[in-house]
Amino acid sequence: DRGATTQEYRLGLRGGNQTTTFSLSGNYSSEEGVIRQTDFKRYTLKANLRHDITDQFRVGTNITGTRTENNQGLSSGGGFGNESSAVTGARGMIPLLPVQDEDGNFTRNDSQFPEELSAVGVEPNLPVENPIAAVTEVADQSEQDRVLGSIFAEYDLTQGLELRLEGSANILNSDRNQYFSSRTLQG
Repeated sequence: DRGATTQEYRLGLRGGNQTTTFSLSGNYSSEEGVIRQTDFKRYTLKANLRHDITDQFRVGTNITGTRTENNQGLSSGGGFGNESSAVTGARGMIPLLPVQDEDGNFTRNDSQFPEELSAVGVEPNLPVENPIAAVTEVADQSEQDRVLGSIFAEYDLTQGLELRLEGSANILNSDRNQYFSSRTLQG
């Protein structure tokens, strides 16, 4: 029995004077998955700065950096065979079958136990991943780093009309690592 614990922490700072304002904030959130060995974490840092050079001319920047870490295991996928997941396996596994056979291999709803499957009216050719194998024998981890940033300059041409020049960037780096043990359908 596992609950999905969620944590979130925020910290912010704001300040400035007559010509310069700034804000800085950080956020951390963590979600524990209902399925063992699954979780999600996010770290965020934001900074905003604005400076009035004159009464008519301003410059500033906005920057946000985010890192996410996702450990999803084989928790998603809804089909049979290589598309099955821990959830599909838990729903589709015949409860009469042992978790492992005499040799320590994980059992599946396939031709491994034809008598047991026939007794409950299941075709032995539709393999479903053993849910314990899907949790303990699979790793699926992804990390993503993103920086969004912009700088701007504003000039008041006349009352109610301003010129704004802005440049921005979106930088993304993503990495995903998967491992399927040979004791799984996909391995």
